[in-house]
Amino acid sequence: MEVMAGGVPIGYDEVGEGRTAVFLHGMPSSRAQMMHFYEPFFADRPGWRRVYPDLPGMGVTPGLDGEPTQDRMLDTVAEFIDQVAGDEPILLVGASYGGYLALGYSVRWGERLAGLMLSEPMVRVRGKRQVPEHTVLHEDPELVAGLAEDEAFWTQVAVIQSKKALDDFRIAIKPAFAAADQEFLARLAPNAEYTSPSSATPR
Repeated sequence: MEVMAGGVPIGYDEVGEGRTAVFLHGMPSSRAQMMHFYEPFFADRPGWRRVYPDLPGMGVTPGLDGEPTQDRMLDTVAEFIDQVAGDEPILLVGASYGGYLALGYSVRWGERLAGLMLSEPMVRVRGKRQVPEHTVLHEDPELVAGLAEDEAFWTQVAVIQSKKALDDFRIAIKPAFAAADQEFLARLAPNAEYTSPSSATPR
């Protein structure tokens, strides 16, 4: 399925019926990340319509034309939500970069939200970043030794080195790295912050 938002066709999946929940994935990733991790929670929870978009430059959704900014990404998310949910209050779920966009949405258009859920949201702050040192809580040298060359990144982010965690990475996250528009994301990266809520496009 797809709808136009931000001047590009946003690819998305829709599952179930009922109250609408929109899931925003990380970067670089795709809707497969959110579907893989969140759909099991709804196996015995009817009454929810789950909407999983590919954000611009990721999955099947092309990058935005022209100079990309976080404000444009945020406006694209807002336009997408208008297209798929109308005036209905929604639950908005964001992971990592998707959490960053969900936070921005909640500040600008919080009256649209019936709920907000953030998973390890990315936060952009001015000045020096204070990030704890990466710590692996469970190591598996044999598992790490068997990684393919293009899977080495997993060791930099995984805090639990287990077969299940690696399988999740291979199924839900790794394919999105290859599919992402890296040129678009590289142009987006320096524009790390969206502006104040007062700059939001009236809706």
